[in-house]
Amino acid sequence: MNKMLKKIGLTAVLAALVTPLAGYGLSISGVNSESRSFVPAQGEQFALNYHIDTQANVTINIYDARDLLIKTEYREQLAAGDHQWQWDGTDQQGRPVPAEAYHYTISATAGEQTAEYDLTDITGGESIAINDLSWNAEQGSVDYTLPQMARVAIRVGLKNNGPLLNNIIDWVPRGSGQQTEVWDGQDASGALNLKGHPALELILNAFALPRNTILVSGDKSSSGARFVQDMPWGQSPRQKKKSHRPRIHAPAQRDALSRGDFPLEISLVGNYPKNSEGTPIVSGTVPVRINVQPEHIAQLASKRFEPVYFVDGQYIYENEVGYFPTTYRWDSRNHNPGEHYLTVNLRGYLGNFGMATLKVVIEKPQTEGSAKALAHKD
Repeated sequence: MNKMLKKIGLTAVLAALVTPLAGYGLSISGVNSESRSFVPAQGEQFALNYHIDTQANVTINIYDARDLLIKTEYREQLAAGDHQWQWDGTDQQGRPVPAEAYHYTISATAGEQTAEYDLTDITGGESIAINDLSWNAEQGSVDYTLPQMARVAIRVGLKNNGPLLNNIIDWVPRGSGQQTEVWDGQDASGALNLKGHPALELILNAFALPRNTILVSGDKSSSGARFVQDMPWGQSPRQKKKSHRPRIHAPAQRDALSRGDFPLEISLVGNYPKNSEGTPIVSGTVPVRINVQPEHIAQLASKRFEPVYFVDGQYIYENEVGYFPTTYRWDSRNHNPGEHYLTVNLRGYLGNFGMATLKVVIEKPQTEGSAKALAHKD
């Protein structure tokens, strides 16, 4: 019964979006598309079908994940009935847009009557449970199934409260169905090969995208860019139709520019000898410095964050900081001589993470006899 009531409630809300906002007799209905994803680079187009019951002027807007207008189509005095609009995956200047998730709105006016179709704020956002996440070390693939179009993040860490070690995908939009992500088994710094690690753990988080989402895939011209950078038509944000009560750890509520992880840098302060593999050889108290790129400093400085330190996957220290770079004095004498992996996780208050690992060799302490021999040699 509760499920039925929820379904009826959602239907009522959706119906409200396509009824007139002022006056009567004008509505938008029958909004649908054969596919919500397409590949412009292969000549595909997105076809949007809709119905208006009165002659009207119709505007179709396309927004990116930042909720900024990137494309608008105006049609004057369309006759009542069924209509279709096709999008070729270009912005207002005719340039191919980056491969990402976009969303559309439809508005119509007839005299003093107006109607609008916009599902952006009332659909999507809910967390999605994934039960078939698996890692194939031989093929270097992470496989899972999405019940619906979603934005996905997959991190790699160690079990039993161990550190996070890599981010395979960082809140990337994906379509429904079987998904495969490529991962070579390395940590974010390339210091660790995790393919056979007994405590390896994959952590997947996902939230549903709105029903009016369009997924642009396979664009090679964007060179990895996430958004349209140059917008000669100006930045025009979409007017929100519904506000949600803010939740701290709710990635769906984060704006696109602040959501996700960031690269973290780790280094030793000072000059240390290196072995034949280029690994630093350390002893005693070792200053360990962490830093981030300048473009991330403002984002982190305005929010609470803390570094957490691990050695060989075991927690050793954490502290709250508010500046970069920051240096931790690690006492290597608490660990046995030989190879060790020093990992730092920078945990942001809103669920952002930085992670980095450094391989070091702790020098074996000199025995009394060897020390005397060296002194005699000198």
